[in-house]
Amino acid sequence: MNIRVYMSFALVLLLEAGCSEPLDNTACSRNEDCQTGYACDPDGFCKEAAELRITTESLGDAFIGESYSETITATGGIRDYTWSLTLDDPGETRLSWIEIVADTGEIRNKAGEFPAEMGADLKIIVTVKDMSNRGEGQEDSKTLDLAVLQCRGDQTCWEYAEDQGQWGCRQGIQECTDGVLSGQCALTGWSTSIEHCGDGCGACDTGKTDRCVQGNCVCGQTGGPCPAGEFCCSGDCTDKRDLNHCGECDTPCQPQNVASASCDTGTCTYDQCSAGFYDCDANTANGCETESGLDNCGGCDDACADQGLYPNTTGHSCPAGICLYLCAQGYSDCDAGSAGCETMLGTVQNCSGCGDACVDSAAGGKVCIDDGGAWRCGCTSEADCDAPDMCCTQTCTPHDTEHCEDCDTGCTIATGGPNCEPVGGGAYECRCSAHEDCKGGRPFSEARCSPATHKCFCQDTLNCSGTVDSMCCIVGGSNDCVDLSSHVENCGVCGAVCNGTHTCSQGACSCDTTADCPTDSGAPSCVSSQCVCPPYWDAAHGDRPCPVGQLCCAGDGCCLGSCASGQCSYGCIQGGNQWCGSGCCDSCEPDTNCCGYECLAKGKVCCGTLCCEACPDVNCE
Repeated sequence: MNIRVYMSFALVLLLEAGCSEPLDNTACSRNEDCQTGYACDPDGFCKEAAELRITTESLGDAFIGESYSETITATGGIRDYTWSLTLDDPGETRLSWIEIVADTGEIRNKAGEFPAEMGADLKIIVTVKDMSNRGEGQEDSKTLDLAVLQCRGDQTCWEYAEDQGQWGCRQGIQECTDGVLSGQCALTGWSTSIEHCGDGCGACDTGKTDRCVQGNCVCGQTGGPCPAGEFCCSGDCTDKRDLNHCGECDTPCQPQNVASASCDTGTCTYDQCSAGFYDCDANTANGCETESGLDNCGGCDDACADQGLYPNTTGHSCPAGICLYLCAQGYSDCDAGSAGCETMLGTVQNCSGCGDACVDSAAGGKVCIDDGGAWRCGCTSEADCDAPDMCCTQTCTPHDTEHCEDCDTGCTIATGGPNCEPVGGGAYECRCSAHEDCKGGRPFSEARCSPATHKCFCQDTLNCSGTVDSMCCIVGGSNDCVDLSSHVENCGVCGAVCNGTHTCSQGACSCDTTADCPTDSGAPSCVSSQCVCPPYWDAAHGDRPCPVGQLCCAGDGCCLGSCASGQCSYGCIQGGNQWCGSGCCDSCEPDTNCCGYECLAKGKVCCGTLCCEACPDVNCE
């Protein structure tokens, strides 16, 4: 069933049941569909509503040159209201300034327009429209009178006039009667208003004057306006160079952090900034407001940490207006004429630093390599080295006694001899040139240098290291490598044979009597079941065996090489040093700062712990 039909049918039933009033919210299309006292709202339902009517009876007066605002009120109908305004006389120009706000009913002057002409018989028509009639609305209109008046009350007036022979702006009263000003200004005395003063009673020039005295603009109490080039400040005329009134009154010229200040035709300025300050805002009036620091070090915007100004830098500081910094890792400052660290390291031309060019193997190699976080010249293959150098641990290395046949082979007795020699085809070998090269300074060694191979050998192709634990000695009629610290046929030195069943320990034979001690070692004494070297003594140890590899020599104690070497324990101990396995040292176990077998192998002698050409100390190392 249609809802309107249903609602109408319900209304009939209610009326027949004796109800005199309709139900609220009855469906409708027009106000006429609703009972008296109801109106049809925008949703199509009857809603209780009184008759729409404007309740404002009159308007307040408007005044020439003033803003105007009056709000019209209404009752009844269904809100919201919409307001409109028309003129009773459409050609009435005296009301061209008026408008009404549609949603509030406020009558007001249009923006920027004000009443300009008087009128006591002006009429406006205001209309209000509500939201009834299912939103189409019903209206009510009312004609209201509006008066535009000239004044609210008596007003002050001014005229340029003469009084007792003196001309000036005089003040008076203009009467207001029924909102209309009289045409006569009744003068009462001289004007004191700086806004109404002097010829024409206009405003005084506040740059030249500061008050109105007897109707005339003056600076101070007398004297008139200030002359050209000067302006009036605190009752005195001053020019635009006054430091206390620079450009404007009471505007002191006090620039900060400057050597001296001046006022140049109204502009505060200065000659130069104080040390450590800069004018960064281009405002001379406040002087040099910016103090030198990391952001403005040697001048405005000289930011020490700005990577655009100081590329690749860190650790910034600004002492005395100069940016100081450290170069970031991997960079250096190679150009003294530019700021920052412009040069990247790790290149062939600038490897570890400026100008560190990797151009030949003498620099370590022809490429720049990263060696544990530090750049240096080096190599990655032999191609990066000058022939015949090798690339060893990324460094171009010549064939020498430390790196002869290859990077890992140094020249020793064990590798063939102490000398590194070329053998043709770019190859090198460790070789010997004499038997002494293979003995390591120990004449008792049986090692030899082969005239055919120029290699050290002990027996056939067997070679020993030449150290005390691998010494070439005679064993059972032939040569062999032995450990001198424990070999009973070569105990301590080659050829020292322990007697009978006695053993060898730490290079010394055990014994029962002196007859058990090998005379080849020069140690005939048996002390506490051990063969010792009687002259080898000191206050702490007394008689004891010589260190392994040393001979016991009468009167000299333990000696290196041979008893004739002159490098023996007696002189060493007498000189205040200690005699050790390595020779004459500052201390033993471990042997420290020693002169020993290496010196002997060079054909030199030990003078204390120094290796010299001769003693006393001559040409020592």
